[in-house]
Amino acid sequence: MFLRYLLLAGLLFFSVHTVMAQDAKAGKSKAQVCFACHGENGHSIGPEYPHLAGQTARYIYIQLKDYK
Repeated sequence: MFLRYLLLAGLLFFSVHTVMAQDAKAGKSKAQVCFACHGENGHSIGPEYPHLAGQTARYIYIQLKDYK
């Protein structure tokens, strides 16, 4: 379930206009930039990057909205 939210966050971040929810492979490829710091499963590889695993969809949405 977390991976689903992480993929959604990646899609929002890159302002994808048309995405089919069933296309998880495309979403995963778009989220590669996020995975570099936050890790593929949401567990960051360094102390300077927050863990996204366990965060709520609301948290990720608000963070991405604020960054935008």
